[in-house]
Amino acid sequence: LVPFFHNARVFTAYEYLERRFDSRTRTLTSLLFLLSRGLAVGVTLYAPSLVLSVILGWSEAATVALMGGTTIVYVVYGGNRSVIWTDVVQMFVYVAGAGLVFFALLERIPGGWAEVVSTGSEAGKFAVLNFSTDPKAVYTFWAGLVGGVALTLATHGTDQFLVQRLLSA
Repeated sequence: LVPFFHNARVFTAYEYLERRFDSRTRTLTSLLFLLSRGLAVGVTLYAPSLVLSVILGWSEAATVALMGGTTIVYVVYGGNRSVIWTDVVQMFVYVAGAGLVFFALLERIPGGWAEVVSTGSEAGKFAVLNFSTDPKAVYTFWAGLVGGVALTLATHGTDQFLVQRLLSA
């Protein structure tokens, strides 16, 4: 969808919707985006504030203000470039954290990796790709492909949060 939006010479998915339909469509979809993104940001700030408030001994409102204020400052100061670099750093933090948790858990499993492989193999947990064309089969490669394409088109083509990142990159 990036070439489509780029060739249409638009900065938002809503700008395209206004050209294609009318200003009411743009307004409605923009409002729906702002409502859903507002709710998502609320959860994004509130959930970690529960943990931070315990760690820091502050109120949840203070930790929400700290996270929100810090984000506003770096976005206003650094623009979209700071948002992109924050995403890059965040990816490395997630991957490193997942690796640490993986090896910490593996270390605590009696028998270690050999036991994991043995037990997982017996239970059939290492059958990663199922290329069955049986429509009653659960979790097939084909269902994942179709569902993944549909989900990606829906999110990356209509959510300004992602469209902005794709177009600016």
